[in-house]
Amino acid sequence: MAINLLEILQGQVGGELASQASKFLGESENSTTKAVGAILPTLLGSLANKGTSDTGSKGILDFLKSNNIDGSILGNLGGLFSGGQATDNLMNSGGGILKYLLGDKLGSIVDVISNVAGVKTGSSSSLLKMASPLLMGFVGKYIKDKALDALGLKNLLGGQKDFISKALPAGISSVLGFANAASTVGSSAGSGSATGGGSSDNGGGSGLLKWLLPLLLLGALAWFLGKKGCNKPAADVAAAVDKTADAAKAAVDAAAAEAKRVADSIAATISKFSLPGGFNLEVKKGSFTDKIASFLSDTTAKLDPKKLMGFAFDGVNFKTGSDSLTAESSAQLDELVSVLKAFSKVSVKVTGYTDNVGKPDANVKLSGARAKSVKAYVVSKGVDGKRIETAGMGAANPVADNASEEGRAKNRRVEVTVTKK
Repeated sequence: MAINLLEILQGQVGGELASQASKFLGESENSTTKAVGAILPTLLGSLANKGTSDTGSKGILDFLKSNNIDGSILGNLGGLFSGGQATDNLMNSGGGILKYLLGDKLGSIVDVISNVAGVKTGSSSSLLKMASPLLMGFVGKYIKDKALDALGLKNLLGGQKDFISKALPAGISSVLGFANAASTVGSSAGSGSATGGGSSDNGGGSGLLKWLLPLLLLGALAWFLGKKGCNKPAADVAAAVDKTADAAKAAVDAAAAEAKRVADSIAATISKFSLPGGFNLEVKKGSFTDKIASFLSDTTAKLDPKKLMGFAFDGVNFKTGSDSLTAESSAQLDELVSVLKAFSKVSVKVTGYTDNVGKPDANVKLSGARAKSVKAYVVSKGVDGKRIETAGMGAANPVADNASEEGRAKNRRVEVTVTKK
């Protein structure tokens, strides 16, 4: 019998995460517990989808190794939610991991979890950021303890499909592309990231058939027995079958309406761009890429040299105290590459900022190095370096109060300013 990773994860992490996070977020523990109950199978399911091929499972191992994820984070769960540097580091790490696990589905998932659990979208987003490092730490520790190689990991994740399918709340399955989890999770055909609505069941259909088919079979059996003269006349049995069919049709209609509502909800959170040169993007509304692509696509938006606007990354992170980009940062940087290639006449300035902790000179140096790391990545993807200048401003121009951890986290940022359009 396959080991149930989700059950172990919920036992080791779920309860403590819900208890501590509810206090930190100001949500009720009951609502937070519901959110965590949806988040953990969501994240594990996404990881399982990534690991259903040989290359996918090897990619997970490489990701864990490159980010030094070995489970040590699980040693002091209580200390992660104190609101100090530990919480800040947890959230920063989680943001990058979510990019790796969920990609452009993140915004939609946040909305659905908020609806399922009855918590604010900001709380759902924070919970996802808190849970993802714990999930990866748990998996990393399990792999280390069991000395699993890529094949062993692939087999382990492939055995989780039934557990994940049963744990996902109604509605979330179709959004995540797990509507037919029995075939998508643990199937080599689904080694890529799942896309909502791609199932032939049209989202949630397999769950409906699980009870609809038995009902129809029972109705047919009752009709047969009635025709044979058992207990009640055939007409009475036919009436009962008609009622069953009407109830089943009503359930199908309700499921279709719910699927449409979820699809509409997803569409409302995604911006689609058809850029010059044949570049197409689908990104979360309000994200860095959405803002800069919208600005460049607006032919009426003129540059004011005295009021140049900086667009801050929300999916690019660095290793603590370093100018080394995390692996997850590549997703949003690749989006920027597509934007810059589409608008080939545009020039930009990449500017790094820090909070006010530490020596000013060191902060200026670090912020400048981070800006240069962003430029180096973009140039490596084929964008002319002459179009990109960099600067490091240290703690200058804060966008939030450095007196709080949350404010300092917002001030540690990298912005892209369009200097020529």
